[in-house]
Amino acid sequence: MPKDTAPEYSCDPFVVGTYSQPPAHDCHVLMQGCTAPGEACYFTEEGASCLPTGLSGCGQRCEFANDCPEGTVCIGEPGYCMGLCNEGQPCANDTTCRGFGDVESLGYCPQRCSILEQDCPIGLGCFLVNGQEECAPVLSPSFKQNQVCESANRCQLGLICHELDVQRCLKACEVNNPDYGCETGDCIPLEDLDGLGVCLEQEED
Repeated sequence: MPKDTAPEYSCDPFVVGTYSQPPAHDCHVLMQGCTAPGEACYFTEEGASCLPTGLSGCGQRCEFANDCPEGTVCIGEPGYCMGLCNEGQPCANDTTCRGFGDVESLGYCPQRCSILEQDCPIGLGCFLVNGQEECAPVLSPSFKQNQVCESANRCQLGLICHELDVQRCLKACEVNNPDYGCETGDCIPLEDLDGLGVCLEQEED
């Protein structure tokens, strides 16, 4: 079943209130403060620093933090330029802001996607994270069907980390849609997900 059209992804910072950045940083990722022409403030492993601005646009590939536009962050390996936001708060594209690294209170807005269609950019997979389908870096090693998982993106693509006796990677399916059905077992719908489900074997009496 085709999903409704997701809001266009934007890298405009979706931050409410004031972000109090620790004083050890050289600049402020939201207020910037870099004085040299062509430089902007980016998060690096050593803290926020003024660096030359790269050429990648919003949602495009990045290798280094400063490949991205001002006010964004490079997420994933390979990375993509993503918009900043308040961790745990709603984003403009109907996802929830996810934290990254050791940065407190700030996060990035993930892109919406379809687990069944796996329509994320190269290097990212679509996973069910806290009840919403979103693009996230693919962790390695990735776990196969029925293996125990501790996080959504630890499963192989097309699987959902779902709580049974423990959390396990289960095949994603769509109720009453043979194109996304189960090879064995039944497609059991997940709550509030418009027919998205997981394949489960029915227990015998």
